[in-house]
Amino acid sequence: MGVMKVESKGVITFKDEKNNITAEIVFDSVKKRPSDFLSGKITVNNTVVSNCYGSFMGFIEFDNVRYWDYRYILPY
Repeated sequence: MGVMKVESKGVITFKDEKNNITAEIVFDSVKKRPSDFLSGKITVNNTVVSNCYGSFMGFIEFDNVRYWDYRYILPY
């Protein structure tokens, strides 16, 4: 039996229609990086107010500020 490989690729969109806020995250969007890398943007009234970049296996940054890093998480 071979090894099964599962990939999470594509786009996920979150919408707050009442306040016209949208977050769009694209998985496997960073060229020459593993598929766990992501990039995205948050828009308010169709204007980009923040960009994100990272890896769901390692870290996530918003506007070049790291908000989550697996190296600093204490086990629960």
